[in-house]
Amino acid sequence: MHMGRTAVAALILVALAGCTGESPEFQVRRSFEGCVKALEAGDGPKALEVLSPTFEGPEGMDRNAARLFLLALLKRERLGFTVLQNHIETREQEAAQELTVVVTRRSGGSVLPDETSRSSFLIRWERRKGEWRVKSLRQAQ
Repeated sequence: MHMGRTAVAALILVALAGCTGESPEFQVRRSFEGCVKALEAGDGPKALEVLSPTFEGPEGMDRNAARLFLLALLKRERLGFTVLQNHIETREQEAAQELTVVVTRRSGGSVLPDETSRSSFLIRWERRKGEWRVKSLRQAQ
């Protein structure tokens, strides 16, 4: 499967981890931060824990395709993230997160990035069984 830089960055950002008992906004923010740490550590399974079973991603990607793609990517590349903007709005069982990030990708033991991209995304969250799950992700205009 061939995917562009935008789809790769989107998939990386959507793979999010863990929630706590604080406010919904704090839970989403913490999940995102947990995702970034897991991805930078190369822990794909941990980063993917919070995808909704009905996840809809870039280029028609479903939850299983996202999992396979991200695990393959993390086997060959190391990732880094710089968050430039992170705005979250919550309503009862839903949340919307708008963010802009710079994603760096390095292969092998390289110290310097092979590729750097800046992208903006909209992530839709839903509360399922008391936990926040990523329902969808799309590139912001």
